[in-house]
This record gives sequence, C-alpha cells and structure tokens, in this order.
Amino acid sequence: MNVQQLKLLAGSLRGYLDQRGVAVQHGHALDLITAIPGLRDWNEVAAFPDRVEKSVLEPSTAARLAFRVQKRHGLEIEPADLLQALMPPSAGPIQRAPVIWPSGPQPGVYIATTQSAIDALLQAYEDATDGELVYAQRAASDWRGAIDLGENGLWAQGMERVPSGTLLVLGPMVLCQQEWEMHANTLEAACLHASVHGHRVAILVDSPNPDLVRTDLETMIRCHAPDYPEDTQDLVGIVTESGALQPFPNASTKVQLPAPAPYKADVTALPSHVVPLLREALAQRPTGLLALGSSTIQDHSAIELINAVLSMTEGLGPAARIKVRNRSTPAKDWLVPDAVKALPMMPSIQIAHAYGFKRIVVDGYYAEADVLLPRLGDCLFITGSYSCNAADTLVRSLCHSSSDLEMDILQKTVAALAVIKVGADGKETLVPDLYLGQGMIPTGAKRKDVFEYVEANRTLRWEDAARAALDAGEFTMETIKEAMGRGADLSRLAAPTRRKKLQKGAA
Repeated sequence: MNVQQLKLLAGSLRGYLDQRGVAVQHGHALDLITAIPGLRDWNEVAAFPDRVEKSVLEPSTAARLAFRVQKRHGLEIEPADLLQALMPPSAGPIQRAPVIWPSGPQPGVYIATTQSAIDALLQAYEDATDGELVYAQRAASDWRGAIDLGENGLWAQGMERVPSGTLLVLGPMVLCQQEWEMHANTLEAACLHASVHGHRVAILVDSPNPDLVRTDLETMIRCHAPDYPEDTQDLVGIVTESGALQPFPNASTKVQLPAPAPYKADVTALPSHVVPLLREALAQRPTGLLALGSSTIQDHSAIELINAVLSMTEGLGPAARIKVRNRSTPAKDWLVPDAVKALPMMPSIQIAHAYGFKRIVVDGYYAEADVLLPRLGDCLFITGSYSCNAADTLVRSLCHSSSDLEMDILQKTVAALAVIKVGADGKETLVPDLYLGQGMIPTGAKRKDVFEYVEANRTLRWEDAARAALDAGEFTMETIKEAMGRGADLSRLAAPTRRKKLQKGAA
C-alpha cells in the first residue's frame, strides 16, 4: 500500500463514519487510518514508509482500525463491516499476504500426529520469524515464545487482532466420543481463523486411526457444521517430523470397510431361551438400539453379551466399535474378547456412521440421544452397561438425553436385555430380564414413564426366572443378593403372602 492509497482510505472512512452519525475532520480521518500500518498518527507516515508499504487492508488491520475508532469516538464497529465498507467493489478477493513470515507456507490448518513434529515446527518458526510470538494450547504452552490461549482458546477476546501469518498451535486433540463436540468446535474455529485472518494453525491430533486423521477431520467439520463449504481449502496439509508445513501430497484417504470377520459363533453368554427371541426381533427390526446390561461389574460393561450379539448379527453389515474416552491406561481398550478386539476402532459415532458401518458398538453411558437418534434408522447400535434389569439397562443408555429424545429412541429400540449371573457351588445360572421393542409407546408418555413402561412390557422377567431357580434349588437368596448388589429389591422373590408382609414392613 502507498501513501496515496492510505489517503483514499481515509476519505472512505470519513464518509462511512458520517453515515453512522460521527462527523470527523479530514485530518482526524488521516490519523485514524494510520491504524492500518500500525502507526499512531499521520505524522509517522513519512517517518516509517516501510510500514506503509507492507500494510494490507485485511481482517487483522481492520480490527485495529475498529478499535481505534471505538477508543476515540465511542463507536463500536464490527471489523468485518468496516472491511467491507472500505474495500473497493472491484478489489475482488482480499489478498492476505501474511504480515508474519510473508515468505513462509500458505495460511491454513495443518495436522501433526506427533509432539516431536510440533517441537520441530516451533523451532523452525522461531528461526524464520526472529522469535515472533506463538499462540498455543497445551501442545506448545511450554515453548519460550508462546502465549497460552487459556480456557477460551481461539474464541478468546482480542484474537482477531493477532497479525496474519501468526502460528497458532492447538491440541493435543484426542479423538474420542466424549470430547468430540469440543474438538469439533475447536476445528471449526481453527478453519475460520485460517480463512478469515490468514493464520497458520497446527493441530496435534491423537487418533485411533492415524492413517485416517485427515479424513476424520474433514468428516468432523462437515458433520459439525453442515453448511460449511464442502470444497473448503482450510485444511491444507501436514506438519512433518522436520517441522515443515507441507501441503497434503494427494487426495483424502478413501475409507475401506473391512471384510466381515470370521466369527466363531459364540452365544454362550446368553441364556439359551433368549437367543431365538433376539434373533426374531433382529429379523423384524435390523436397525435401532439394542441395549445390553450385565450384573457383572467390569471395565467394559456387558462385553460378553456384546460379543454374543455380534456373532448373531454378522449378516447385518460391517461393524465397528467406538473409542468413547481418553483412558489414562490405553491398553484397557484392548482387554476385550478377540472378536471385539478385531473390530476397527472409530473415534466417534458420527465418524463410524459417515464411513458406512452398519453395526456400532458403544458404551451406553456415552451414547448421547441427539447423536443416536438421526442414525438409528441406518444402523444397529449395540450398547453395554452395568445393570440387572431391562428398564435400567435402557435408561442407562439414555442418561444424556432430553425427555422428548428418550421417548423417540424408545420407539426405535429393538430390545433391552439384562443378564444376572448367579454363581453357586461352582455353577453359574444366567437370569434374563428382556424387553422387546414394541415400536410404539402410549400417547402423551413422559420421561418418567420410560422405566415404568419397559418394566410393564417385558417379555421375560428376571423375578420369574429367579423364583423358579430358587424353587429348584439352583441357588439361594444370599447368592442372588450377592450377584445383584446391595440395592437389589428382592421382595419380588418372596412368596405372595410373605411379599405383602415385607412390603408392609418396609412401609
């Protein structure tokens, strides 16, 4: 930009402010416009011609000008509005020659998969820019030239005034269901900063599928912001181990769905009379929610039941399991039956569905209703939780949902099954509690009715099976109490007369 162009912008600014009810003299407009090259007033223009020459009208300089107008005249203006007002109609796209590292790689979002790549990038950036500041999350917060972005991250106040070309380092971004929404918001903000402000953004990503990181992030932004342009170029490349910001070498990796695993059918974890009932229910409704619960307290809830159901449903399409959270001991993710271990691990329900998986295994606690509901017509979701009855099993799979969504999901539930494992004299008895989806619920039903409705419409009742086993001497009241835990209501197992006395005593 030259001095004459700066004067023309001062005239445009004067006219714009006049339309907004703020009258300024020409000299005052000249002083205001010097915010673009970062000068205090017009007297400094002649003293710093190089600053004027390098200056560009862009979002970051427009933000500086808006700030000066607000400080001196009390008029609040959005930088984007000011930029649009001052940019000539024939100017075309804004030229974002980066203020910082103008000869460096193009602005955009770059993906790193190792901390060593981020460390090398920081050193390369410092060498190339003579120690310019870096704005960083934890992945680079210890760097000597870094300013911590804090808890507000890229949405922190003042970020729009950071010079273009500045390096922003985000992460580590651990891709999992629990943190999916948070990371999607961060990625959207990163793309906006790269696109609007011309920054270089490096994101350290930890994914269960490193080869699919680019595809995962592209899918993440499309799922999170459906109106985001599909042909966006904001995700531009990778951070190499040497610290270079390089464009992607080729197109996104196409996801190849795995061939069906050679299952050895094993349904021994299910009571034998439950198997045909489940098979019939799945034949009639191959998509929806199949909620499984087990009385066994373990790290992967109801995993034996999940393993059995997978062997029953292999004809329904490819299966995947979801990484629901970031464990302090990642090895625990692999302490599962071999058939489950062989499933591809996807970072979220959204990703698994977008890639075309038809059976999706997820911990019931992390299966949020607003994520499940739009996909229940395409997939069979298999959830596991700790539970001793069908109603509780279903409710535990809907613990993060609103009442309206719970009732909608209840209509799309294939089955809810809880299995109580009762051990006595070296023998294990499996006591089932089974609800088969009716496809309809009472008109006007509310959230509190879910538990009662499932309880009242069970196909198999645990108390009936347990009472029969008690009568047959298969186990004692003490052993089933131990299996179900302290909170179990065993009054249902007493003889009718005795049950009335128990209930009266409890009252």
